[in-house]
Amino acid sequence: MALKNKQFLYFIFVGFILSVFQLTFAQGVPQKGMLWVYWGNSLDGNARNQRILYFDFIPEDTKISNQNRIFLNLSESQQTAVLKELVLPPNFYVYQEDSVKQPAQITMGKVGTEVICDGKYYSAKLIKFEKIPKTTAKQIPDSGCIYSLIMNNDFIVKSTDSHKVNLRSQPDAHADIIKRLDDNAIVEKLKTVRKDWYLVQLKDTTTQGYVHKSQLERVD
Repeated sequence: MALKNKQFLYFIFVGFILSVFQLTFAQGVPQKGMLWVYWGNSLDGNARNQRILYFDFIPEDTKISNQNRIFLNLSESQQTAVLKELVLPPNFYVYQEDSVKQPAQITMGKVGTEVICDGKYYSAKLIKFEKIPKTTAKQIPDSGCIYSLIMNNDFIVKSTDSHKVNLRSQPDAHADIIKRLDDNAIVEKLKTVRKDWYLVQLKDTTTQGYVHKSQLERVD
């Protein structure tokens, strides 16, 4: 039994050493993969309801981040330089809700880790960004509470005239009414349409429709 315990501890130790080596190896070495730039909620408690840009890197060699995406830390000048190289969707800055992906070769600083609420997250300082034609990197799905906070797009219904709020079939004040929503009902915003209307989906249902943004408030 003692021998088995020693072997078990040995394998844990070797795995830890290999993990540290892989994280260190990534530092300063160009890595191919997919750069994903997207809008999300700020995690800064002093900037609630503020939308900011996130730069995630999905490496082809996922061993360097233990099968996780890597949050890239960029200065303002680096953000500007990278964004100039990308083909951005229309109204990218106006609506602050779209994303763009670009095959890239990224040179990073040391990959660090941090445990936040329910999992370990990886981050690194961007050193160099280069576009490449294609990559074999595969999408790593959102998981864990940090992504729930970043990607949360829930809004609360707030009537401007003490009546129920109309969920309409089109982004128009004269469009057919699909349903009348109670004050304080929670909906998920899917996208902005015509600047002042939100396409929303009722929570726990597949019902979708349009609500004027003046009658919705973001859930903190």
